[in-house]
Amino acid sequence: MPVAIWVRRRCYREEEVTTVPEAVYAQLAEALDRPPNGFPRTPSGVEITILEKIFSPEEASLAVRLSGEYEAVETIAGRLGLPAEEARRPLFEMARRGLAWFEKRAGAHCFRLAPFIVGFYEAQVGSMDHQLAHLVEDYLAGGGAAGIMGPEPALHRVMPVKS
Repeated sequence: MPVAIWVRRRCYREEEVTTVPEAVYAQLAEALDRPPNGFPRTPSGVEITILEKIFSPEEASLAVRLSGEYEAVETIAGRLGLPAEEARRPLFEMARRGLAWFEKRAGAHCFRLAPFIVGFYEAQVGSMDHQLAHLVEDYLAGGGAAGIMGPEPALHRVMPVKS
């Protein structure tokens, strides 16, 4: 699927641009739905509004190119056709905001796409506002929760613990 890569308001691979930035959020929703806990689409499309609220178009276009596995900045930058330094700053900013996960492995800075739950949703606690809370509530009630919790075996469980 064609993807536009936006970094610092500059579009790379312009020949691949479809509708930017609108299409990038749909592409991000698809990427987030790949892991087992997923980010399923809903009939209302409220998940796109959630992504638009949390990710800038530049962050979304970078996030769709991250994998579910940790990769070095140089690997990610090579896939994007960017110099490593152009990719490094937005990746660290995304990690700071919980949109991507960061680990240092064998001296290399490595990143991966953070899932919705448990992932970037929980990282929004410091910036959660009334609108985002209601969007997520609408998403979960509108089919997102059933898709995330999915069929057996359950990916998430509540374990009561006596303190």
